[in-house]
Amino acid sequence: MIVAASREIVRAVRERGYRSILCGLGAAHLAAWLAESRLRAEGITVTLLTEVGAAGIRPLPGDPFLFALRNAPTAPMIADTLTVMGMFVGDERARCLGVFGAAQVDRQGNLNTTRLPDGGFLMGSGGANDVASTAQEAIVVARQSRARFVERVNYAPRRARE
Repeated sequence: MIVAASREIVRAVRERGYRSILCGLGAAHLAAWLAESRLRAEGITVTLLTEVGAAGIRPLPGDPFLFALRNAPTAPMIADTLTVMGMFVGDERARCLGVFGAAQVDRQGNLNTTRLPDGGFLMGSGGANDVASTAQEAIVVARQSRARFVERVNYAPRRARE
């Protein structure tokens, strides 16, 4: 899943000229990191962003957690959420690709990144809603299962038009 997603990210960057990738937690950030490494090897520069303010982060081997403090010094810029989401993701000239996970995806493209099917809550949508709403394009990385890919998500703050 991570390798397949990284290939899709590389393809999107090559074809549409994205200059940055905002990567979410879990498999999404591993796929984005792998894609950035592959692109760098080809001479294509793309900036990795985190929703908490790191711009240009370069993950260190052996520490795959997105918010690992060990990785923070690799970022040439540490700002805040509003700066990253506003300048690097939301600005129409930003050319940012969003990559994140979801608890559920339905056939209309609605994403549930907040509430589990049993009614329990995840940590919250984090930046997923902001990224999906403002990035030029979004790629969702999610393990395939009947519980994740559903007819209709059980929670969506605002549904896509059907």
